Amino acid sequence: MAIHQARTLAKRRCVVFFLCFQLLLGFAESRILDFLDDFDSIPFDESKEACRHNSALLTQVLNHNASNNLLRFPVNHTFNFHHGIVADSLNNTVIQIDGTIRFQKVDLPRDHHLHYESYPACLAIQKSKNVTISSQYRGLIDGRGSQYWGVPVIGYLEIEEHRPRLLRFNLTNDLLIENIILQDSPYHTLYLDSVNGVEIRNVSIINRRTYQDGHSLIDMTAFNTDGIDVSGSNVWIHDCDIYVQDDCIAVKDVKNHSRETGIDGPYESSNMVFERINASGLGFTIGAIKNTYVRNITFRDSYLHKTVKGIYMKFAEKTRVKHGAIIEDILYENITMESPSQWPIWIGPAQQADTSDVCHPNPCSLCWPITPGSKCHVVQESKFRNITLRNIRINNPEMSPGVIIGSHEDTIDDILFENVLVTRGLPLPIARMDRHETFPGIRQPIHDEYVPKYVAFVQRKLQAIQDHIGPVVLRLREALEKTRGGYTTAAMNLVQNGGGAEQWYLSIILQEALGAIWMWLILSLFTGILTFCILRHWNRYTTSNQGDSPTRRRLYHSLFALLFLVFLFSTVFCLVVPFRKPKWQRMDHYYKCKGVINGVARGETWPVPRCFKYEQNWTALNDSKNDEEVPPADTSITDGVILLSCLTLVMVMVAYRKINHPQERLSSSAMSREEDRSETTAILSV
Repeated sequence: MAIHQARTLAKRRCVVFFLCFQLLLGFAESRILDFLDDFDSIPFDESKEACRHNSALLTQVLNHNASNNLLRFPVNHTFNFHHGIVADSLNNTVIQIDGTIRFQKVDLPRDHHLHYESYPACLAIQKSKNVTISSQYRGLIDGRGSQYWGVPVIGYLEIEEHRPRLLRFNLTNDLLIENIILQDSPYHTLYLDSVNGVEIRNVSIINRRTYQDGHSLIDMTAFNTDGIDVSGSNVWIHDCDIYVQDDCIAVKDVKNHSRETGIDGPYESSNMVFERINASGLGFTIGAIKNTYVRNITFRDSYLHKTVKGIYMKFAEKTRVKHGAIIEDILYENITMESPSQWPIWIGPAQQADTSDVCHPNPCSLCWPITPGSKCHVVQESKFRNITLRNIRINNPEMSPGVIIGSHEDTIDDILFENVLVTRGLPLPIARMDRHETFPGIRQPIHDEYVPKYVAFVQRKLQAIQDHIGPVVLRLREALEKTRGGYTTAAMNLVQNGGGAEQWYLSIILQEALGAIWMWLILSLFTGILTFCILRHWNRYTTSNQGDSPTRRRLYHSLFALLFLVFLFSTVFCLVVPFRKPKWQRMDHYYKCKGVINGVARGETWPVPRCFKYEQNWTALNDSKNDEEVPPADTSITDGVILLSCLTLVMVMVAYRKINHPQERLSSSAMSREEDRSETTAILSV
């Protein structure tokens, strides 16, 4: 028995020794490969020959030398490549980019009838495991997207979507990307297809053409430059900044049907968390989903700055109808949006066009609902289930809060809005921060040879001026908002009958009315100042011998008539225009809400979609604990402005009377002079 135990223990020791030996051997075999020192690479050369040489060399190194090793691109060095680099079956590989990798355009033969999915990416890694892309110095991967974007609008019409993605990972497990900058991708920036076990952190993604804060028409011509497109499972993306001209983050279809099951059946993207992300573009997107299931997706603790859309969930028309598509168990939590230019919330069909006709509904037209006759179709065999939006703040939207579109057959089930609040007023505190702190990636200079230099120069100077005078303008707006807040609070105290949606609605109506009054006061004050100046000139001429000139009198009549017409037009404009906005531009209600089953709104949600049920009273406006609530202010200055504005009409009437009856003024002055003369004669005679 003892001999048997001794033999067993000896065998175990041998196994342990063998495993330790293999582990040490693996560490001994792992090396640091320097792309400059260990290989015949060519840095700082943008010629086609150098790009072709470096591309072939990198392809060979990745496929034959990179596994179980660290490949380093040294700091302060730039290497130029052509797109089309493919690495297959990497294992335990670290790619450390301390310098710059830049991709130059190459004219490859392409078939316009071929789907853009087959266009080669700049760098593609597939069927790999345990891959890390990192940097010690925030390295840069530059796609030189402007070479593909071309002249604004014209460039897109020339090559459409036949452009390379910057980075693509396909069928890859255990992927880590950190501490790098991805700039100017020609097409989708970071495309993760059918991945499992992914973490992305401290990454900046920047695709823009101008220095403007927001998305100008020139910037938007860099179409389809998504930030991160991902499909698969077990994904964690956090602490990143993304500034692009399409979807900031998009959860996509899983296109590799037989990844695990080997059958063409229902497959899914699931178990993904996106948090602490500052983004600007088309928002946080799920879709466009065609044939797959998407479940258990979370976006939280993030900020959208001057985005186009905000929360965007969409279905697209199916390429083949074998089973339905489902989006379920979705959570958006603690999301803040500042000044979205389109729909802050969109749940329904994808609003897109895949043809040269931008108004073609596929399934929902980009022109809908602004252009008359445009269509928006619900996708068949598509279903939303268990959708939650919690603690969403939307400040200063330019359009209606959103669109929620389903149908009787393709419904939106169990959707909850909790504290989804739409406000208008001063920018939120996070929007007032330095943009270079919110988006560190925009510190990278813009190199776009198709945008004229003088345009970039002017925009850069204008942006600098805006950054300098912004604090002054903000203080003026704060003073005006405090004054308006005082009148709003006083008026709300008069109309308040308890909490609820009515109070928030009355608050918006009062803000519109007070805004119209403020505009009318300013125009009235301006008219009064002009009237005073004209009246002074008229008095000067009437005291001289030129006061009876018919030509001059007609001139002053015309000026006063013009001032009166301006005053009348401004009054009508201020009273009518703020309340005559198109339905899709009004922020007091969702433009469309249909096909919803068991839709619930709770907490401080405002406005409440009309197809939802409200379960709880709102907190009263004057009892709100919101940090941005403006306290009542001293109204003495406002009273003075109102008094001056009220005197404007009196001044106009007095001036008009003096111009129409100058002879009375002259005759009265002549009579007074005659009386003085007679009195003087009487005194002298005495």
